[in-house]
Amino acid sequence: MSKKYFYLVLAISIVFYGTCAFGKTNLSFATAGTGGTYFPLGAGMVSCINKLVPDLNLTALSTGGSVENARLIGQKKTDFALNNSSEIYLAYTGKEMFKEPIRNIRTVCRLFEAPSQWITLQKSGIKTISDLAGKKVSLGPPGSGAAAIAEAILKSLNLMDKVKITRLQASDAVGALKDGHVDAVTNMGHAPTGFVMEAITMDKIHMLDIGPDLEKVKFTEKFPFYPMMTIPVGTYKGIDQPATTVGTVVFWTARADLSDDIVYRCIKAIFSEQGLKQMGDAVDVGKHLSVKEGLKGTVAPLHPGAERFFKEAGIPIPRIAF
Repeated sequence: MSKKYFYLVLAISIVFYGTCAFGKTNLSFATAGTGGTYFPLGAGMVSCINKLVPDLNLTALSTGGSVENARLIGQKKTDFALNNSSEIYLAYTGKEMFKEPIRNIRTVCRLFEAPSQWITLQKSGIKTISDLAGKKVSLGPPGSGAAAIAEAILKSLNLMDKVKITRLQASDAVGALKDGHVDAVTNMGHAPTGFVMEAITMDKIHMLDIGPDLEKVKFTEKFPFYPMMTIPVGTYKGIDQPATTVGTVVFWTARADLSDDIVYRCIKAIFSEQGLKQMGDAVDVGKHLSVKEGLKGTVAPLHPGAERFFKEAGIPIPRIAF
């Protein structure tokens, strides 16, 4: 065998085994940074599916978050993703940060609510969101849904040009808050979420109650995909007042051209008795997964594989008016 032919065979073998190693189908699942809710949830889902659907091999991707994930779906650079309902709607319709519609994004199911959470140190003296004028605030990494909703909030309150913006991953932002490099941190995720709990271990924190300010400017009328939410007392140790805010709903999404059978078997695995137990053990938000709530608030067409699952479960399929 000539050396040239040998290397050609080797290259083909590498491609083959990278794609179908040990007879498995390799798939990617876009999540977010490691400091929020997306990554541990996505990693838990990947582990669950890999265990219960043995011919699939999913890999969790750490990304910038919901905006980037929608673009990755559009570019066919990921198979599954976690996305906020807001970014799904904007991506599918080609609005705001999406210059062109991303028509190949499909809903698999609803997962959980994710309020936008704003924290400062108690000793900072910052009591309201208006007090952030002139302060340095981390909005979340570029490409994240957390940054997108934070910008919408600040613009609506005429604060966008008055704050000093930095864009850090949640865990880095908490460290910067502790060290005095930023005055406030915002991120989005199921409460209780990791970045707030991490901050509590470092210092006494204050969570901003931004709901009243947003009601004054009729924020939810302009952004109906960001509903009002309340973080109740008892959610976090040391925070003894409820905080009203806005947020989004997190969905599991897929590429439209992903095999119907693959999507069906993946969602069936997650919502099986064994799957729900594994998800509940893996991450707190996994305890709240619900088939009955699985299509509530859907804003993009349902993937046929997911539609088959919900029809079998007796859940009415919503009509998406686009």
